[in-house]
Amino acid sequence: MNFYFQKNIYHIVNSVIVHELAHLEVKDHSKAFWNKVGILDPKYKEHKDWLKNNGFRFPSGMPLKCT
Repeated sequence: MNFYFQKNIYHIVNSVIVHELAHLEVKDHSKAFWNKVGILDPKYKEHKDWLKNNGFRFPSGMPLKCT
């Protein structure tokens, strides 16, 4: 498992949770949605990129895709 993931697992999991919670207010992936996510997770772009490139390594064994 890569060092970034081990060191920052809380932030990655938190980012996934923030993403899902934002969908309670905004149902799609519009600009309004990403603005909401950005308010709750200012580093969401970094986390989104990490998941896009490394989500298949998530310890649950369940592949994650970031749209």
